[in-house]
Amino acid sequence: MPSKVFLFDEGGWLYCTDVTLEDGTYHGWVENGAWHLMYDTKLEGWFACETRSHANSLVAVTKGKAKLCWACDPASVSGNRWDRYNEVIEDARFRYASGEPADFTIKPDPIDEEYELYLKLKAKYDDDDIPY
Repeated sequence: MPSKVFLFDEGGWLYCTDVTLEDGTYHGWVENGAWHLMYDTKLEGWFACETRSHANSLVAVTKGKAKLCWACDPASVSGNRWDRYNEVIEDARFRYASGEPADFTIKPDPIDEEYELYLKLKAKYDDDDIPY
């Protein structure tokens, strides 16, 4: 269940779990709001929906436009839990203010067993993939 902390328009922070990026559109469950986010990076438009299926059908409770300024994975496993979203956001604010570069890629959370398997397979095949 990949997670991201998003900063919109230099002031709106969202901590999302279950994050995906498909065709330039982010989907994720907003932990600090209990709603589903759909954000189109091309149109810079967001939709707040009750569920992902509502987002896929463009049934939004509310919507708007906002520039996505920064996005990053939560910093630590202990701060990566849904019930600690205020700590996760505060940590991200500090990291953003100190100039940490954004990381817009989606990868599994470190606490996920699939992530451990991913790291093992990556380590095994990284050197083998060099074409020369």
